[in-house]
Amino acid sequence: MFRSAPPRSRLAAKIERALNTLLGGDSRAVIDAKASELLGEAGSVAQVISAAMDQAGPGLAGQITIIQAFRRGGLESGLLDSLGDRDPTVRVAGARLCAALRLPDAVPFLIDLMDDQREVVDYLLATDVYVTPYLDPNQITSGTLAYALGAGKAIVSTPYLHAQEVLSKGRGILVPFRDAQAVASAVNAVLGDPQKKRELETRAYEYGKEMAWPAIGRRVLALMRDVLDHRVADRPVAGNELREELREEPIPIG
Repeated sequence: MFRSAPPRSRLAAKIERALNTLLGGDSRAVIDAKASELLGEAGSVAQVISAAMDQAGPGLAGQITIIQAFRRGGLESGLLDSLGDRDPTVRVAGARLCAALRLPDAVPFLIDLMDDQREVVDYLLATDVYVTPYLDPNQITSGTLAYALGAGKAIVSTPYLHAQEVLSKGRGILVPFRDAQAVASAVNAVLGDPQKKRELETRAYEYGKEMAWPAIGRRVLALMRDVLDHRVADRPVAGNELREELREEPIPIG
C-alpha cells in the first residue's frame, strides 16, 4: 500500500484509494473521475499517480496496470487531448498528469514548436504521414495543411471545410471526426502501401505548388490583364500604357 505526501485533495484521496485497490490485486478497479476534474487538480493528482507508479516497481507490468485503469475510465485519451488544448494552463496540467503516468515515454509532444515556423517546416518535411484531426467541421483554413500540400506529403485528415476542398480528387484521405480507429486505419493503410503513399504525395505536391507565391502572382497578373482588356476600352491611351507595363516579365518571387 502506498500513500502520497500531504496535502491531498478529496479527489486525490479518492484516486489514491482506487490505485491502492488496483495494486492490491483487484484488476477491475476503475478511476471514477472525469478528465476535466483531474486537470483541475493536476498538482495533487499527479503526486498520487507518481507515488503509485513508483510503488508499482521498476518493471512495466504494474505501471501498465495503472495506465489501463485510467484507460478503462476513458481518462487516458482525455489527458492526451489536453496536451493540444488552446489554453496553456490546461496544456500544463495535462503535461503534469501525462508525465506522472509516464505517457511521454511512448509519445513525444512537441507543442512548443508552434513558436518556430522554420522548425515546424523541418519536422513536417521529415514526416511520413501528416495527420490533421481537427474537430471543428467549419474550420476554413490550416496553415500546416497548406505546408503539407506544398511539401508533397501523404495526408490524413478529418473533413473540416479546408480539408474537404484541398484533399478532394485523391489528394488525401478523409476520416470521420472523433474516430481514432479510422485515423489509425488510414495511417496504417498509407504506411503499408508504398505505391498508394507515392500517389498521395504526388497529387498533394501538384496541387500544393499552385499555392506558392510565384503561381499566385501569375494568376493575379493574368486577372489584372483580363480586367484591363475588358474595362478600359473607353480609355485607350492609359489602358494601353498600363497593359504594356503588365506585359513586362514579372520579378520572380521567393
